[in-house]
Amino acid sequence: MFGLPANYKPAILPITPYPVGGASSAPNFDAFDSNFVYVPLSNGLVSRVAFDNGGLHPWRNQYLPGPFNSNLDASLQKHIVLTERVRLQLSMYLFNILNSRGTLTPTSEGISSLGSSCGGFGFRPRPLQVTARLKW
Repeated sequence: MFGLPANYKPAILPITPYPVGGASSAPNFDAFDSNFVYVPLSNGLVSRVAFDNGGLHPWRNQYLPGPFNSNLDASLQKHIVLTERVRLQLSMYLFNILNSRGTLTPTSEGISSLGSSCGGFGFRPRPLQVTARLKW
C-alpha cells in the first residue's frame, strides 16, 4: 500500500497500531497509532489510559560505542625445520596494530570530546608479544 514489503516491521510500534486496510469506523478510532488503550471498568464504563514508561526512551539500554572505537590485531608465524623430527615455531602477536586509542563514549547530552581518549578500556598503545616454540 505504501511501497513497503508485507513483512516489514518497524523498530518501535505503538501499543495500538493503525489496522491494515484502514478501519476508520472502529469504536476506538482515536487510539490508533498511539499508546492509549481502553480499559473496561467493573461498572460498565470504559476508561482511556495512556501507557507511561517513565518518560524513558525504549532503546535506553542499548550500548553504542563512541566514534573510532575499533581494534585490529594480527599475528605472524614462521615454522623452521631444524631436523627431521625437531621444528622451531616463531610467533609474533601484534595487538592494536593501528594504534587507535579511540574516544570516550558521548555523554548523555550527546557531546563527545575528541581531545581525550579511552585509554583504559582495552585500547593500549600497540603491545607486541613474541614466542618461540620448539616441537619434537
